[in-house]
Amino acid sequence: MNKRAPAPKSRPSAQAAARAKQRQRREKWRVPVLIGSLALAVVAVAAVALTVSDQSRSTKNAGANAVEVADAVTVKGAALAKLPPESSKLSDPAVGQPVPVLDGVDPEGKVVTVPQSGPAVIAIVAHWCPHCQREVPVIMDLRKTGQWPSNVALSAISTSVAPDRDNYPASTWLRTEGWDAPVLVDTKDQRASEAYGLTGFPFLIWVDANGKVVLRTSGEIPEGQLAGMLAQLSQGETPTKPGS
Repeated sequence: MNKRAPAPKSRPSAQAAARAKQRQRREKWRVPVLIGSLALAVVAVAAVALTVSDQSRSTKNAGANAVEVADAVTVKGAALAKLPPESSKLSDPAVGQPVPVLDGVDPEGKVVTVPQSGPAVIAIVAHWCPHCQREVPVIMDLRKTGQWPSNVALSAISTSVAPDRDNYPASTWLRTEGWDAPVLVDTKDQRASEAYGLTGFPFLIWVDANGKVVLRTSGEIPEGQLAGMLAQLSQGETPTKPGS
């Protein structure tokens, strides 16, 4: 019986051989490319982490180095009498008086003068005061929405700072709220706020274009009413006192 000879092995075609070589080349470079991509991703993540870390340190350092209580405030002009309580029904003796001009420093230690040229509003605030914590965002909202008249200057006096009370430090609070106007830091004995006759928070001093006091208010003012009072001041009118 004749045995059949084994069939000869077929050889791959030229095209199949070329495809095999291409697969080998791809496999050869796939792992290094993958490793390289992973390395780039790690570097990118590390760079972002470093950036965030640097920004965080910068913010912390800014807060740590901020001036929360000033060493001195210079008062130019006669101090204003205390604002009479609402219950007394007495008129405000400061109305018509020139507003004292204060020279001091802001939380960054830069020289600042309050008030700016009139008409102007000076807001005296304390970081721990819940009424101030509600009123400051109202003021900022008016400015962000264009309801704060462009000819009415704004400045703040940060006073009564207490490290053991809520919302400390004051500089961080104002920065977080987006406060975009000059801030004068008061002294420990409240020389700045005493010069304006502070009796409560928030305390607003309304000044006309001639640098004279036209109104002082103590306490929160609703946003709509505050916007109306600002419009009156910008037009040279005496703002309507809240509750009138």
